[in-house]
Amino acid sequence: MGQVGVCCLQIVILLQALLLFSCNAELSRHTPLSGHLVPRDPTTSLADPVAATTTAEESPTITPTNTHAPQPSPTHITEPSISIVLNCKEEYGTFCDKVGNATLDAITELLRVVDIDNGNITVRVNYTSFCEQKCLNDTYGWGAPGSQFAMPATDGIDQDYLYPQILAKQYRKTGNWVAQDVDIEINHDAYMNAVDYDAAELVGWNGAGVPPGGKFWFKGDSPIHDYQVDLTYIILHELLHGVGVISSWGAYFYAASSSLRTVIGDVFDEEELRLITPNPSWELLYGAGPVFITGFQRNMIFDKYLDVKFTSTNQGDLITMKDYNLQLLNFCVQDNDAFIINFVRKFLNESMSRQSAELFNTFSIANTVSFNFRLTSTNSSLFNTNTYLNQTYQRLTLLTGDSVMNSYSHPNSRNNNRPGLTISHLPDEYASTPDFIMAETFQLGVTLDQMVNTAYNDTPPITYLDTLENGTVVFRNYRSPIGPGILRMLDSMGYSTVLRRMNYTMIDTDASNQDDDGREDKTCNLKSYKGQHLSNNSAVSKLPSRNFVMLFVLLPLLLFC
Repeated sequence: MGQVGVCCLQIVILLQALLLFSCNAELSRHTPLSGHLVPRDPTTSLADPVAATTTAEESPTITPTNTHAPQPSPTHITEPSISIVLNCKEEYGTFCDKVGNATLDAITELLRVVDIDNGNITVRVNYTSFCEQKCLNDTYGWGAPGSQFAMPATDGIDQDYLYPQILAKQYRKTGNWVAQDVDIEINHDAYMNAVDYDAAELVGWNGAGVPPGGKFWFKGDSPIHDYQVDLTYIILHELLHGVGVISSWGAYFYAASSSLRTVIGDVFDEEELRLITPNPSWELLYGAGPVFITGFQRNMIFDKYLDVKFTSTNQGDLITMKDYNLQLLNFCVQDNDAFIINFVRKFLNESMSRQSAELFNTFSIANTVSFNFRLTSTNSSLFNTNTYLNQTYQRLTLLTGDSVMNSYSHPNSRNNNRPGLTISHLPDEYASTPDFIMAETFQLGVTLDQMVNTAYNDTPPITYLDTLENGTVVFRNYRSPIGPGILRMLDSMGYSTVLRRMNYTMIDTDASNQDDDGREDKTCNLKSYKGQHLSNNSAVSKLPSRNFVMLFVLLPLLLFC
């Protein structure tokens, strides 16, 4: 095909993309699994806002507000403070208070074992009906960082990775922070789908508000039913995604749920697009659609610790994915090569694409990826001094397999999974261990407290030192719903925890010139166009809806022909 023909094909593809493209760039979903355990996942819409801000010593205060009222600002005070922004319909009444209390309980569990500066954390929870966009009755919710940042290198910081906002705040006092550190969305449809209306009327429900006995169980309810799931359990799981248990590896060019696949269409054979990469760094011109991809973004700090067992090498050794991540960071194209079709074609011609294809095949097999806890020399880590912890937590196996790769992902959502992957979870073999909180599926018919008691029954005592407010040092027994393995994930990423105390090394903001991107040589932004453009180089990226300014997008392509 001649150059004119190629340009015409590009224009046709772009026209198709502009008509179809109105979704987020990095999205995904679990598919329902059989058995007594059921999964989670999302879609975005805001109901009437309800604000709750509380100190650690107070009970949460839920204050309904007008739909047009301003969103509450994060609370910054000198004593431990939790700020919850709860969006929940006023017609749900006191049910919203129960959601707020479950959120507070989940955050409190996190702060008991993870050191957050003065306990200051802002969590936004949208409790809403996913059916307002697409019904997903088996989906419980999703969680993600409110934002994410690259930072200059310092003690404990790796400049080649992105950090969730709440972790970045521990190392940097000022920054371009968004209002919430963590975003969580919970699906009211999942609750309502399990309601027995006859039974609700028998216990006094008069048709107003939310009927009792739905999918979610709350502390203070009657004993949990075998079909119910503890909402604090769900929110704590999603909260952990929001503080950093989240990967950016995905099948962005292959998964049907990916907006980039929609844009590419049928230009390439499906087999060619079976690639695992970090999130592509795309650029939009004039807000009309995804036109260019210049390279790949940094991975999340979670990804630094991933090891993979390649099936084609016939070796049992795990190979770190860090070097490949850095190799992809250096892949950068410009001008006409950055048009999405040309970018994919150019990448396929690079030798590194063969490793991406190998990753796709490997991730399709169960138990091929693990989170490797790098050895640390610090004596403050109980993972060095406690025999049980040292022997048990060398690594955790992550969730991979063919069913995961082919799982459905809702195309108009933003959540904790990337297209085609859910590797920021553990297989269900961990459901009976202290690390159950991040297992693939949620356990039904048991409360969070009951799960903790069961999980730690056969675990040797884990004792650590804690200092009370009056300076008294006491021994405590570790029995958190955030299992030791999940906690070690967090301390590997840079958090101080009760099992590995450390001091956060503050970054000199002036020295870094407040440049969240950290290193100029790691950027690959589109340089040819000086007009208005949008990109996904910030943490929370949402592509605008389609519009009718296609001429401005087509013109640069015609000039290249």
